[in-house]
Amino acid sequence: MNKDKVRLSENHRRSLSSALMTVEQMLIDMEAVLVSRIEGCSYEVVRDVENETISRNLKTIAEARNRLCIIASKYDTRKYSQSLRKII
Repeated sequence: MNKDKVRLSENHRRSLSSALMTVEQMLIDMEAVLVSRIEGCSYEVVRDVENETISRNLKTIAEARNRLCIIASKYDTRKYSQSLRKII
């Protein structure tokens, strides 16, 4: 067994996996807002920050996602695969 891995009970592993997935999805959503123009019929995101702020936040998001991967590897959480067909 790899010394860097931490063994969790199945219940704890599922809980951690769920939390990591939630945080990662929020980071993905934040990244999408920063790189895409969002303008719907009832909701829009106004770009009221400088490009430097956007770049800094994108770097922070990338670092956070990298750290999530490190945690997922350390605790050997399972990757959840979502079918695009189910999403649609």
